[in-house]
Amino acid sequence: EVLSLPKFEVNASRDVGYFSTETLAGTRSAKALVDVPGSIAIINREMIEDFNTSNFDDVLKYGVSGVTPNDEVIDDLNIRGFRQVNPFRDGVESVGAMINQTFDLERLEVVKGPSAMVFGNTSVLGGTVNFVSRKPTAIPVRDIKVTVGENSFLRSELNLSGPVTEAKDIRYRLTLGGQVDDRTKEIESDDQLFAGGAMTFDFADTTISLYGYHFNKAGYTYYNDFLDNRITTGIMQLNPNSTKYFGPARSDDVFTEQNENFFSASWVTQLKHNL
Repeated sequence: EVLSLPKFEVNASRDVGYFSTETLAGTRSAKALVDVPGSIAIINREMIEDFNTSNFDDVLKYGVSGVTPNDEVIDDLNIRGFRQVNPFRDGVESVGAMINQTFDLERLEVVKGPSAMVFGNTSVLGGTVNFVSRKPTAIPVRDIKVTVGENSFLRSELNLSGPVTEAKDIRYRLTLGGQVDDRTKEIESDDQLFAGGAMTFDFADTTISLYGYHFNKAGYTYYNDFLDNRITTGIMQLNPNSTKYFGPARSDDVFTEQNENFFSASWVTQLKHNL
């Protein structure tokens, strides 16, 4: 059986290990990575699974050069010396001041240089990062993943995907996830809840794709570290709370709760053989 894929869908079946062959970044249509005139680094699903981390900053540190995270509270990056605060999710700019969720992350595409402006934002001179979500599959997929670590860290992910009809022209994906993390410092915590899914409908030469999720992130975050920047005497002093264990009174001003609701829809129609 021959499966014909549209030019707007990246085929990862030819990926080998950490090496990916196709991308939508750089041209907004599926092309071989070697044919894209620009610097694009792809961190695929296999590399993400091997790192087994919930923080995409850790993947960027080892998977691509020239990208430096500035913050752990929001997606704030330096790419080739230019600051990039709003990465993209499936080609759509993420304007929420929070960290992108990674529960249904398929891969990361890092586009370096002015070629990133193909995404429609002229401010991404140094480059940008595009989060690519998992797509509904034509074969049944049942994934359950549980990670347990120190500091009461517990993270679980459930991913269900497959065809709805026998002809496989309607496909679905459902992803549920949660995380509890007390972090290294006593006052800090990072709790997350995620629920999302996608549907794909094929009608002759037309494909309609729907994708959405709800993401909740709540916890205590201690911003000051090493040097105490609250000192107003002009003489910088070591921060007495910059240790693994400390117990200042928790207050509402260090608690943050963020909610993100994301939805996107696409309609792709083949008008002619090459259009």
